[in-house]
Amino acid sequence: MNDDRAVLLSYLKSVPFLRDLDPDDLDAIADRMDQATFLENTLIFDVEDPADAMYIIRSGEVEILTEEGEPVAIVGAGSFLGEVGLLTGRARRVKARTLMPTTAWVLRRDTLEALATERPSLSMGLARAMARRGRPTVYQPTAAGLQPLPLFAGMSNDQLEDVAARLVPYHFEE
Repeated sequence: MNDDRAVLLSYLKSVPFLRDLDPDDLDAIADRMDQATFLENTLIFDVEDPADAMYIIRSGEVEILTEEGEPVAIVGAGSFLGEVGLLTGRARRVKARTLMPTTAWVLRRDTLEALATERPSLSMGLARAMARRGRPTVYQPTAAGLQPLPLFAGMSNDQLEDVAARLVPYHFEE
């Protein structure tokens, strides 16, 4: 497996609705994802756009903005955008704009739907993920869970355990 594919698979495993899927199903998703390159200051999606794709940032930075243009977050490599809309079909609620040239892997709704039709195990995994969305879950991070996140790159296991122990889980209503 090449390094690029290994990175994509690790990023896919960090997406909440994909993390518990069978590895073969994750491979099938990775096989069908496209890559897109965006110039600096490019609007990836706008408020009320159809939520027809999810993006996983490979390189670059993307700013998330409210409808009024107020910045909410800046995300980089390993971050994902648009996953909720991809599953629910709801229109976008925020804007996403690149701050620098950015490359992303793209999972399109029609691709995911086709895969779910071809692969019953994927369809069942997605159904379980959607069912879990309706129930709040409390997640206490672990060192192993933090390790693949770019924010914690280069930290030792002891440092990661210390960070994980200090994090307090919260559930926010939609």
